[in-house]
Amino acid sequence: MKLRIVIFFGGLIFFSIACRNIGKKSLVAVEQQELAKGIRQDSLFMGLYLGMTRQDFLNHCWQMNKQNLFTEGNNKTVVYQMGKLYSDFPVQINFYPRFKDEKISQLPVLFTYKTLDPYNPNMHTEKLLAEVRKEMEKWYGGEFFLTDMPTGGKGYAQVNGNRRILILVERDFEVMVIFTDLTVTR
Repeated sequence: MKLRIVIFFGGLIFFSIACRNIGKKSLVAVEQQELAKGIRQDSLFMGLYLGMTRQDFLNHCWQMNKQNLFTEGNNKTVVYQMGKLYSDFPVQINFYPRFKDEKISQLPVLFTYKTLDPYNPNMHTEKLLAEVRKEMEKWYGGEFFLTDMPTGGKGYAQVNGNRRILILVERDFEVMVIFTDLTVTR
């Protein structure tokens, strides 16, 4: 009788672990598969792209600033007021690229509600994460899959050719989207 109970619970534990891993994709495996295709996807948003030179980035931001689309944020970052996505609350993004050999290799983009009320349940981090994910799926097509993040924790990812897009919670009320050119960072 004891042996049956041990076998039953052992099988139950094995089954639950197996079920938890069904549908999970390995980010590294997807990256390798996409890179092997040899496809380049460099477009980001608002005229920005992976591989853009530092000077072209600065010139582009200056032109967007003259059109009142981009403004200067803290620590010389760029701010873009996106307006409302899928709720009644306007969203803004704050970004500045990382350069390698004077070209954009990565672009971390911080999404926040423009005016935050931490006591409003409709403005919690999970709501913002869902809005950002939906917007990224609209911009780049396809779906983002849940995966382990390279820095730890969970988040959503999409890899298309050389362009990897990660969506993760940065801090309470902040969602980070990180665009990376995998051919440069490897």
